Amino acid sequence: MPGKRLASRRTEAWDVEVGRRIRARRLECGLSQQQLAKGLGITFQQVQKYEKGANRVSAGRLLAICNLLQVPITFFYESGAPAQSGETRLKPSRLFDLLANRDTLELVEAFDCLSDRNLRRELVRLVERLAATETVSRQNVTAGKIRADADN
Repeated sequence: MPGKRLASRRTEAWDVEVGRRIRARRLECGLSQQQLAKGLGITFQQVQKYEKGANRVSAGRLLAICNLLQVPITFFYESGAPAQSGETRLKPSRLFDLLANRDTLELVEAFDCLSDRNLRRELVRLVERLAATETVSRQNVTAGKIRADADN
């Protein structure tokens, strides 16, 4: 059609969100990027690109990923209605950001094994105190660096 241009091939926010969900589920399944790539018949570098949202995942590839990760395709999309433009909306989730970190996933799995409610509560308080201390330390370092730069 003259006058109409095809949409560019650049990635969108939803590509990044789908990638986050792929990574989170892959880690939950205990798979490496290499193992997922082998199951898909692609390189692990391509899996990295999908997970970072640098490359779009085709519908067929997403279905293959769903099969390997044992999730329905709806796992990657919001359960709501389509956006007004007719595209499917994704609801970004901080949960997928958190679970994409292997250390966080291991901490959550170990925490889940604790049955004593009081111990669980104390552990949460301890981690919150450690995180607050880390934040203050970072702020002090940043403030010190700014002062040192200003003195020069």
